[in-house]
Amino acid sequence: MRQDIRLIVTDLDGTLLTKADRIHPENILALQRCRQRGIKVCPVTARNWREFLPVLRQMEFDEVAALNNGASMVELPSGKIRENIVFSTEQLTGLVESILTMPISYLCVMGMEYNHCLEGKGAPAWFHFYTREEKDKFGIHPFTDEKELLRESREAVRINCGLKKGHEQQLREALAKLEDVYKCKTMFMEEETGNSIEISPERADKAHALGKLCRYFGVEENQVLAFGDNENDMEMLRRAGISVAMGNANRAVKNSATMMTDTNKQGGVAAALERLGL
Repeated sequence: MRQDIRLIVTDLDGTLLTKADRIHPENILALQRCRQRGIKVCPVTARNWREFLPVLRQMEFDEVAALNNGASMVELPSGKIRENIVFSTEQLTGLVESILTMPISYLCVMGMEYNHCLEGKGAPAWFHFYTREEKDKFGIHPFTDEKELLRESREAVRINCGLKKGHEQQLREALAKLEDVYKCKTMFMEEETGNSIEISPERADKAHALGKLCRYFGVEENQVLAFGDNENDMEMLRRAGISVAMGNANRAVKNSATMMTDTNKQGGVAAALERLGL
């Protein structure tokens, strides 16, 4: 039975994309059919503009994208910024200095066009590849000095830090305490490449982004279909009228959704749309 859906919001990594950062071809066809019927389709992702561009080249979306975990609302396809929630200089300095006292494997500070990275002890192999081979593609700038990194990180919207094995729970608890001190949000991320923590300004999250997209398109939240796979998607999934957790999501994410689908590698977005009659 076809649902009364007017807006589809979807996470990218682990959801719409395969491990190879490509949109599954069945997902492209299924979302194109939705758009042809007048349903708006918008990405809501942790990626910044530079990281999002390779995805935008694969398919068209509708008018607006929510990037950086909802901190940045941009017009498509131009990338013109409509809203950008950034860390203050004091917030960013305090957070980075505090995080660097903890057992992390790397730290990245992101803006709309840059990714400033500081390598810690025990950084994973993919991080070395990312900071050396993908520098130009994603605007990556490796640093060895935290003060220089902070000096160059203007209008930062997101922090990501890798968790060393065996210290995950300790770090989760320590970073959660920073929320009250620096008025930020911390989210635990489970990835095939290793676990990490995402830190965003207090009002920057995907649930708020969903609300902004609803107002922009003039739709009700119960007319929204949301897709996600990770902890930073959970509030968005709870807020949407219908929400779909990917087969590769963990139990907490699946419990936040109204239904489950196949994995991202199997074209789970397309499978759910077919099941919903969309």
